[in-house]
Amino acid sequence: MPVLNSPIDTIIHIGAGQGAELNAYLATDAKRIILVEPNPALALQLRRSTLNQSRVQVLELAITNDLAQSQLYEYNLPEASGLHPADGLKSLFPGLRQISQHTVTTQLPERFIDGCKLQGENNALVIQAPGSEQVVISALIDSNQLGFFKQLQVTTSEGSVVGGKSNTKAVDKLLREGGFELTSKSTENPDWPVRTYVQNPAANKLKKKEDENQALKFKLEESAKDLESAKSTLSKLEAELKEARKNVEKLKQDREQLKSQHAEKLKNLEVQLASERTGKEQFNELKKTVEYLFGQQTLQLEQAANALGRHVTTTVKGTAKELEAGIALHHEFGQDLPAPSERENELSSGVALQLTRRLNSKPYDLVIEMGSGVTTTFIANVLRRQCKRKQAGDQVSADTQVAQYIEASENDLPRRIVCFEHIRTEYNSLQESLKHSGLSPLVSLRFSPLVPFSQQGQEYLFYDCASYLEQVAKLFEGRQARIFILLNGVAPNSRVDVSAALPMVLQYLSSHALDLVITAKDCHAVMQQWQRLLEDRGLEFTPAREFGGGQTKLISVNP
Repeated sequence: MPVLNSPIDTIIHIGAGQGAELNAYLATDAKRIILVEPNPALALQLRRSTLNQSRVQVLELAITNDLAQSQLYEYNLPEASGLHPADGLKSLFPGLRQISQHTVTTQLPERFIDGCKLQGENNALVIQAPGSEQVVISALIDSNQLGFFKQLQVTTSEGSVVGGKSNTKAVDKLLREGGFELTSKSTENPDWPVRTYVQNPAANKLKKKEDENQALKFKLEESAKDLESAKSTLSKLEAELKEARKNVEKLKQDREQLKSQHAEKLKNLEVQLASERTGKEQFNELKKTVEYLFGQQTLQLEQAANALGRHVTTTVKGTAKELEAGIALHHEFGQDLPAPSERENELSSGVALQLTRRLNSKPYDLVIEMGSGVTTTFIANVLRRQCKRKQAGDQVSADTQVAQYIEASENDLPRRIVCFEHIRTEYNSLQESLKHSGLSPLVSLRFSPLVPFSQQGQEYLFYDCASYLEQVAKLFEGRQARIFILLNGVAPNSRVDVSAALPMVLQYLSSHALDLVITAKDCHAVMQQWQRLLEDRGLEFTPAREFGGGQTKLISVNP
């Protein structure tokens, strides 16, 4: 058996037999050695021989894509034993005979590899399973698990001498398409040569790029279909609006006809009641009532028509903008587009696109988020991607690049995301999510209970962030910093007063360039209150404007 190249994390041998290669495996630096053997007697022998070897694990299993194929055919030639009858070998070995048949435990290849819990790609796979080599390799390719292995050794015959469909040419073709190249062939046993394959990095990189391009193409096609569907919906809504207007016109005509009929009846009634003094008052009252009802009907018809027109126009414009923003995000991020939702919160494509463009175009010294949400992980992903772009071509690792971007040095101020959250469950959930996605180095997540905050004789409840804002003011003392502040909309039952955000920030950072974004149902009223505050304090500001959606506004202080 050819020697496996170091370094190796895990060696997996499917069909280990009597363990002839065990000493060679133990001589490597492999941390784990997993021997798979379906034959009960041989599996017991392997367990006894490795009793004192902590690195070795013996599994009594047969690996196959057909769990019902659980019969092991044992021959007097050990190499021929397997899940398939060795009928083709009898012409080569006239003395070949079956000595036993066992019912063994079976497992799917992909389930088996999942259970091994492999890390990285510095692993080796050895396959000695007559007739099953091809199906095992095919299953690992289909489940994208072949990439766990940097080198493979496969023992197979030149032709299909064992039941099943496996042979050398088929195995070579499969592995070549899977990004592996043949490096050696051992012919110590010419009937069962051992072929060694290693990953071809260039082929793997090309295949991965092709897969990414195909996935991106599919997403763009789906977006184009959505856009066409929106256009079709627009046409239908316009047709409905046209039909509604026709109905309104018909109702107006009916109203005029009804008015004419009532006028005729009133005229007749007026003639009948002309001689009756008491009937005159009743006539006048009835006339006023009819005129009032006609006026109300006309007003209601006009209001209904106008409301329908505004609803259709708003719906169509909003849908089209969201689709256009979604397509732009796919062009910007490609395969790296962050998830638009988290913990039952959803970030609209319009707001996500505006956040991406602003963070990419403005050299912010600090990003402050008040109230965590889906925007936390989205902004962290944008800044991580921005950092990687700036460091492209460097020999520095990705982790080091991120650290250089966000950590403070003796001559520089910290550039990072700071997020304040007052609900403990939300804080714990976001902390775990950031850790799992590898974004925790970019985000300084702070648990900030609500505390009273007084401004001009009025008391508010807001995040306990005053000491941190004071620290930031000292760090940026002597120069004007550019700071991006995002105020997430709070839950209906929350006691956070969002209008306190600007007074709190201005108490410490009024001399710096601030971009404040608020996303909340009542953001219009809050923005009007903030603009009055800025006017009273004589600070320059850019009036509030829409930021990717009707319920999200941006205001800039000291622009």
